[in-house]
Amino acid sequence: MTKFGLCPERSIKAMVREAVELCLKDASAQPSDVEGLYFGNVGQGLIEGQSAAPGQIALRPLGFETAPITNLENG
Repeated sequence: MTKFGLCPERSIKAMVREAVELCLKDASAQPSDVEGLYFGNVGQGLIEGQSAAPGQIALRPLGFETAPITNLENG
């Protein structure tokens, strides 16, 4: 999780990377240890121009190639 608040200077992908890296460090884990992910957000699909798979767009570059990703649009 990232710090709550407005961060117009930070991209969504940068905030996702921060949250994922902190989580993996806390768990002493690697992306290959993760069996599934839930990606909760508000509006990322509209901002990124990809409403069908925002979690996949944000998480696949971080090493989650095989784990299933469930998207939760939760305002």
